[in-house]
Amino acid sequence: MLGNNKIRIIGATEKNVFFARSRDLSSGGGPGSAELPLAEFLSGKFDSRLISGFQDKRSRILLVVPDHWIKHDFFLFRSQKEGLIRPFIERKLKAAYPNLTSAQHFFNYSCRQKNIEGPGVRVFHLSEPRAFDLYAALSRSNLTPRWIATPALLWEERLNRQFPDFAGQAALVIHLQRHESFLYFYHNGDFLFSREVALPESSERWDALLFEINQSIYLFSQKAKSDLQSVYLIGDEAGFQERLTDLLGRPVHAVSTAGADPVLPKELAALDGLLEPDGTPAPADAHCITHTRIQQQVKWRPVQWAAMLIAAILLAFFGAEHQWLEERLSVEIAARSRMRQQQPMSLADYDAAVVELTDDLSRLSPPHTIFTIVSSLPEGVLINELRMDADTLRVDLAATVHAESIDRFRQLLKNLVENFNRRLNLTPPITMEDVVFTMEEAKHQAVRTDYKIACKIQLP
Repeated sequence: MLGNNKIRIIGATEKNVFFARSRDLSSGGGPGSAELPLAEFLSGKFDSRLISGFQDKRSRILLVVPDHWIKHDFFLFRSQKEGLIRPFIERKLKAAYPNLTSAQHFFNYSCRQKNIEGPGVRVFHLSEPRAFDLYAALSRSNLTPRWIATPALLWEERLNRQFPDFAGQAALVIHLQRHESFLYFYHNGDFLFSREVALPESSERWDALLFEINQSIYLFSQKAKSDLQSVYLIGDEAGFQERLTDLLGRPVHAVSTAGADPVLPKELAALDGLLEPDGTPAPADAHCITHTRIQQQVKWRPVQWAAMLIAAILLAFFGAEHQWLEERLSVEIAARSRMRQQQPMSLADYDAAVVELTDDLSRLSPPHTIFTIVSSLPEGVLINELRMDADTLRVDLAATVHAESIDRFRQLLKNLVENFNRRLNLTPPITMEDVVFTMEEAKHQAVRTDYKIACKIQLP
């Protein structure tokens, strides 16, 4: 769970966008909170000072959108390897939704085994054009969401934590409010659909709700080809749980919520009970959508940190070695100085010593050379192996290049060669033809993203 200063919430509805630091999603919720019309925010014609207190590069942002902005599909597919599943889903989304060109970048999936259809993947993805426009507008405002979820996905995660058998049931979740009620239907861990029911201010409010519940259960039975097994109630009122149990003939479980009621606008009443007092928790990866570019960044972040740690250790090691060699050299110089003072040297000996000293000074020290090579690597290039022969002044380098396209790969190679030539003063300079590369695991990857390269550098 993350603190209030680490995760922030953006709630989107059909008409408005709400910004908040934590639980309070109202426009008067304190510093960093704001409310803007959706059309005004998408057009960029708004006072940027309204969200200036919300913009924080250290924050991670959760974007909550309406349930119907995300579509749920099932595709038959036998393999469970991520390297095969993701390209398959991208192709299916392109073919199924040709007008949603960005859908392939906003999806998540889980493997499923259905009794009739067989093995496949359950895919949920953004399907509302305004959702893509909102993501782009948020990115332009330095508010790129880390996660995208809906109330139904967040309640699914909450119920999975509270009730271990929830994921294996055909279940109805009733979120009871004063003026409306939200109905969420799930089948074997998959969200099917939701409804919002307005409750009249009269003695017939419960009868009206029960009528809508029965109608929705009939629709659920048609979609899921299954009977409803359990009912979960959020927000009991005047013994409604017992009455609901008798009328539906099914067990009704009470769901505990986050505590005191937050300050929420009516449009975001579905989030009541999800936002916790000490800060909103980040959703699990299985119950949200993350842009594919951010997924790659998160995936490679441990590798980058490991590479930086290894580089720091190597620099410390070579720095200590350099200091030790300098101390040995100073002792040797002092000893030779005493010897020269005891016996005369010829002019030729002095010339030879000066030439030898000049050659040594003109050479790059191993620690400095390694530091220069590491600092010359563009982003996306990680060292696998580095060998240096101090006698022949040759460096053998093996590295991995991560690139989303072949054009990006060529650009990284060009930057790498230019950096080496400029910072190491190579004579003659190396060229891109001096770099040997092969695609890593070509037979097991459907997308070319990782390349192994190798080159030999002759130091001046």
